[in-house]
Amino acid sequence: MIWYKDWVFYSIAIVVFILDQISKEVIRRQLPLYDSWPEEGFLRIVHGLNTGSAFGLFSGFTNLLIIASIVGI
Repeated sequence: MIWYKDWVFYSIAIVVFILDQISKEVIRRQLPLYDSWPEEGFLRIVHGLNTGSAFGLFSGFTNLLIIASIVGI
């Protein structure tokens, strides 16, 4: 029964990953950089770039983030 739980977990993870990548590609192709849809409202989709880590932290420190990632692995 354990293999079944693992199979379900990994299947869901793969589907979520694929849907995430598809949604990002659709935004890249359809929405100009730094534009949002809809223009105003509580929930908006904004096309932006993040060169840092989570929420733009350490933006501009790409080499430091690469080294930290390698050390972490």
